[in-house]
Amino acid sequence: MVVGAAVVLYFTANQGREVPFARMVEKLDHKSQNVHCSDDYTTEVKKFEGCVPHQCGRLVTDTLVESKEASELLQV
Repeated sequence: MVVGAAVVLYFTANQGREVPFARMVEKLDHKSQNVHCSDDYTTEVKKFEGCVPHQCGRLVTDTLVESKEASELLQV
């Protein structure tokens, strides 16, 4: 019984703490968020000065490729 309670607590403890960045039902033209670049990335990009982005982030857009273009790309 204790193991069962522990399992339930483990799987339900983090519910409700996540905040979605973009929902499937939203149509987003552009939504971005800056994030901290990992140390591995920072170390690796020093080899390619000038050819890499200067900040890390996430971007969501629904307008990058139109539906017709997506269909054509799928056929390729």
